[in-house]
Amino acid sequence: MAEPGQKFQHVERELVGEPLAIGERVIRPVARLRGWVGADGGPHGGWGGGWLRVQPIAVIVREADGAENRVSITAEANQALRNMIMGGLAVAGICLAIMMLRELASRVVRHSAV
Repeated sequence: MAEPGQKFQHVERELVGEPLAIGERVIRPVARLRGWVGADGGPHGGWGGGWLRVQPIAVIVREADGAENRVSITAEANQALRNMIMGGLAVAGICLAIMMLRELASRVVRHSAV
């Protein structure tokens, strides 16, 4: 968190994920964490908050012989990941809308039958 008297603090770190074994290789994702966090308080209360962004930047691949290679994730790969996430969110939103419309229609049918 922020030092006393300092409202916000810049955060920038490289995070390495848990190893995942795939065949004889072990891969670990690498992401960049950037943003701001802060907090302040007094005798009658306080506040805290932040803005953080996590961006995948590479994977570390350890071969069966122990050699490690860092493979950067290109801007195109990042865009493809974002597109997949947005597509999934769009599908979820459409499903939610269909469920809400179906519930509304069943309520109208029940109400008109009474």
